[in-house]
Amino acid sequence: MPPDRVTITDPAHPLYGRQFDLIPATGPTTARALARIAYSATVVLKVPIAATSLHPAPPAMPRSKLSLDAIRELLRLTERNEGTGRPDGTGPRLGAAPPPPTSPPSSGR
Repeated sequence: MPPDRVTITDPAHPLYGRQFDLIPATGPTTARALARIAYSATVVLKVPIAATSLHPAPPAMPRSKLSLDAIRELLRLTERNEGTGRPDGTGPRLGAAPPPPTSPPSSGR
């Protein structure tokens, strides 16, 4: 059974986020690319199915708050300094065993 209401899910569509009553299709069922929705009591709109909740959502792509250039710079710095504790190349290697504790110098007695 088709849904009674549809949501406009395409962020680029001017009616994005709004819900409308779906008007059932009548006549031959040829390949339909448009959904008929009731915009008001007297206005019927045809909206691409791909812009509505009738269309399956595409698989979500991983998102990052970093720009592509920032990711490239991060990778460049990581490759250049791989294994060091600090960006300037000094410091202990990451994952290396800590140095043994130092004891005070002996008095020679």
